[in-house]
Amino acid sequence: MANDLPTSNLDVAATIMHILGLKPAEPLDGRVMSEVMTEGNGSSATAKAETLEALRDLPGGRWQQHLRLSKIESSVYLDEGDGAFTPSPDAE
Repeated sequence: MANDLPTSNLDVAATIMHILGLKPAEPLDGRVMSEVMTEGNGSSATAKAETLEALRDLPGGRWQQHLRLSKIESSVYLDEGDGAFTPSPDAE
């Protein structure tokens, strides 16, 4: 079974505790990966993609950066980020 939902190492602990029927003493940062369960009641969750962009004009050019995020319920995953400085055409 394959799916396209993002996961992280934080989700492993939450999933294992769920499988073992253990309740965490405090809320965990990860989520239960119910979409991989074979119990027949896997999650119908979908990931919402979002791109955050920021730019700043600086002496000699512009800095531009973006972050690509995926959100599932209250969990947020950083998929990718990048940034670059673009010199002004008139900068020496």
